[in-house]
Amino acid sequence: MIYVPAYAAYVAAVNADLTAKGGAGFVSTSTSAESQEFRDRVFVGAANLTLQNIITQKYISFFVYQSIEAYNDYRRTGFPTLQNPKNSVFFPRRFPYPQSEIATNKDNVPNATIGDGVWWDDGTED
Repeated sequence: MIYVPAYAAYVAAVNADLTAKGGAGFVSTSTSAESQEFRDRVFVGAANLTLQNIITQKYISFFVYQSIEAYNDYRRTGFPTLQNPKNSVFFPRRFPYPQSEIATNKDNVPNATIGDGVWWDDGTED
């Protein structure tokens, strides 16, 4: 089956991340309902593995120490499905221009907010 090597790598990566974060003992030894629910949602089986499963676990793994990479994956794929508690539609799409750039080069700084797209995202040239 073509999915078996990918699923084996997925399981190894999730287990390695859990071990690095000190959680593998809880997941592997616990028989609680929460632990079983976690295993059922994360370890979906080779035939059910999707890109969304992979990117979601990568996002969780990268969130603390490689947050920019996690955010880039989210922007690229739309996974995982995130909810902004302040506004369900708005997510930052660009870094703001620094005050030093605005102060010294204001004629060339577009009037853009962090919610506006960038040239490769929305086709504008700002």
